[in-house]
Amino acid sequence: MNLSVVFFAYSRPKLLANSVNSFITATNSSSWKKVLVWQSGFEEMKHKVEDLRSSFDLIVETRGNQNTVLANINFNRVLGMRLAFDELKSDFVLGIEEDAVISTDSLVFIEQICKKYKSARNFMGINLGSVEPRNEHALNGYSRLRYGLQGQAGGLSKNAWKRCDGLLHAYDNENVGWDSRLEFYLKTGFMVTPNVSRMNDYGWINGTHSTADSDDIHFQLLRLSLFEGTLDSDLAYEEISVRHSWRKDVVSYSFLNALPAKLRSIDLVRNLVVRLKGLVRTHLYLKRAA
Repeated sequence: MNLSVVFFAYSRPKLLANSVNSFITATNSSSWKKVLVWQSGFEEMKHKVEDLRSSFDLIVETRGNQNTVLANINFNRVLGMRLAFDELKSDFVLGIEEDAVISTDSLVFIEQICKKYKSARNFMGINLGSVEPRNEHALNGYSRLRYGLQGQAGGLSKNAWKRCDGLLHAYDNENVGWDSRLEFYLKTGFMVTPNVSRMNDYGWINGTHSTADSDDIHFQLLRLSLFEGTLDSDLAYEEISVRHSWRKDVVSYSFLNALPAKLRSIDLVRNLVVRLKGLVRTHLYLKRAA
């Protein structure tokens, strides 16, 4: 199985170094391909990228030439994912933002989940973040959730990316986030999420779209959930479905509760519904005119 990670960086070199170090020191990291997509504009980041060059298999510099901040974020993210899937022929790609760090056993978790669900058509990917209290849940438990991709530290399977890449070819990337564009499709299947977080987010440090308060409830809950060690040798990761409160619309996956989204995602069905609505409107118009 070919596994890759893509780091996304812009203006916080110290956080990037911490993020990369958390990955390199994670179990089994040597078997992963490592990519860095960084947007130029900060001299300190340029120097840090040079310091970290030996840690990566591929480094890509972007210029930030898109019309908006959001468009630049979208461009960098989609570019990194396409390089990892298309050029490196990856079966799974994990994306990590510069302000996120991952836990020691995160990559082992990902590898085991990918092997378990590699033939499952509804398996979309893996999110590493959770805000469920560490002291209330088994360290080896995970849930299958109908949810989108966590930008801080989340990844997609090759099969999911084939559909996602198509969705990203023609969309308004200046006003719509890349992850929002994919969310509806990802909800037709499931994202595997550890019940105890394998990711911590330092977005409060000079972030562009998050609070600067380190005691914000989101960051507090992440810290209370975070597991930074490794499982005991007699433990294996297993599905222990729990209600996740990351966001109100997060629900446990089942074929039945995903079915409406599946139907709406099928172009044939969508087009048929549109045509039927048109016929109904025409019929009502003619009836009123008679």
